[in-house]
Amino acid sequence: MKIMKMENVVDGLVGFGTKVLLYDNIQNKEVTYTFMGRWESDPENNIIDLNAPIGKMLISHKVGDAIESEINNKRFDLKILSIEKIEF
Repeated sequence: MKIMKMENVVDGLVGFGTKVLLYDNIQNKEVTYTFMGRWESDPENNIIDLNAPIGKMLISHKVGDAIESEINNKRFDLKILSIEKIEF
């Protein structure tokens, strides 16, 4: 197990310790997810475990990337608008 530190967060890529603003092309609205670890996860507040299916779908993508996928029979069509590091 690796303990993550802020200096380990890669600028410009979706990963642990990032807050990601996406445009949901299916729902025609913006949505924000914060990606953390299993213990910090709080899906009701859009804090997602990076190892959850949506985390795995978005990891290592960058601003401007368009992602289309299906998870548990739910279709996703997203575009990454911004990525920022968060304090942890």
